[in-house]
Amino acid sequence: MYSIVSPVRTDVTRLRAFCGAALAAAGASQSDAAVAAGVLVRTDARGVHSHGVRTLPSHVRNLLDGGTTSPVSVEVVRQSAVTAVVDGRNGIGHVVASRAVDLAIDKARTSGVGVALVRNSNHFGAAGHYALTAAEAGFIGLATSNASPIMTAAGSRSKMLSNAPFAYAIPTGDFPMALDISMSATAGMKVRMAAERGEEMPEGLVVDADGRTTTDPREYAAGGALAPLGGHKGYGLALLTETLAGALSGSAMTSAVVPWLVNPGTPSGAGHSFLVMDVESFMERKEFDDRMRELMAEMRSAEPAPGVERVLVPGELEHEHERRALADGLDLDGVTWGHLEQVAQQLDLHEQWDAVPL
Repeated sequence: MYSIVSPVRTDVTRLRAFCGAALAAAGASQSDAAVAAGVLVRTDARGVHSHGVRTLPSHVRNLLDGGTTSPVSVEVVRQSAVTAVVDGRNGIGHVVASRAVDLAIDKARTSGVGVALVRNSNHFGAAGHYALTAAEAGFIGLATSNASPIMTAAGSRSKMLSNAPFAYAIPTGDFPMALDISMSATAGMKVRMAAERGEEMPEGLVVDADGRTTTDPREYAAGGALAPLGGHKGYGLALLTETLAGALSGSAMTSAVVPWLVNPGTPSGAGHSFLVMDVESFMERKEFDDRMRELMAEMRSAEPAPGVERVLVPGELEHEHERRALADGLDLDGVTWGHLEQVAQQLDLHEQWDAVPL
């Protein structure tokens, strides 16, 4: 067993293999397991630990209990030259979303713009992964999803809608400029992780069951909710996400989306939305890359505020984190490590598990 407070350094390739083996042992096809494991591990490699392998036990449980299915077989139920509506048929969310964004990329490559909306999917991890997929193929990508309600509406005292994950990624000729955020003041998984570690949270992020702000993350699981980012601003943008990923896709909306962490045997019915734009439909690639480098250089040239080492552009820190993880290994906190160890024991994956630490 490992200490709760001591991080454990892992090999990225072997961690990906372990996660794939766990998902396959829980019922995923080998190809679906590899896709989902790749999304989870890369998310950690980029430093977004709230949506990485920390969630593997829940995805395993969803497969074992029947909330998600594999092999994933998506169906395009409506499409045009630039648009598509994809039915995920309750498949693993990472796989459904990966196929949908690939479809949007194909349409953008042919028509300049591609939009894919998804219904009947499940939790797809970090939205940023799918925007990054588009950017690394040379396109501008936007990705969003709905989920079960975990956030208040501005002025309400209880959960009304999802915290609306939203991401963009833009090719620059260097690493993609990328942002992955939610419309809540913090991510729900970060609150759960703080509760596991016995940490308090700053005020303004979480409300208790009576709608009062609290610093105790345990209040979130006891009937509380996340607060919207910027009050009415986060609330309003979350409704845009619910419109695109929920209403327009034909997926379940708001309270009709099943909580995937609470009801692992029931498909969540979540919806996603992906928009992909072909840079070269607007200007020559070199001109765009030059302009993006100029834009980023201007931001980096800003004089840092007191206590700040340097001004970054979105995605720069994650890019550097991923490069270090691939070269030197990935550090996982002790709580996450303990969750993964339990998965290894549950699924009798001792040999694969023993190979993960560096």
